[in-house]
Amino acid sequence: MATRPIVVWPTGTGLASIALPRADPDALAYAVVRITEGFIYNDAILAVEPAVDEAAAIVALLLG
Repeated sequence: MATRPIVVWPTGTGLASIALPRADPDALAYAVVRITEGFIYNDAILAVEPAVDEAAAIVALLLG
């Protein structure tokens, strides 16, 4: 599987990017969305506040 950047952002010295050759980018994007939805919309099921920080931490672990 070829490596291609999936996230690119400007920095003070140019562009930085994250490239993940270990997973299909479409599957990875789907996983990030579903994980985020689970933490943000859990309030309707469990009557708790959305856990945005926890979702971000899990996504950071996934992206390594």
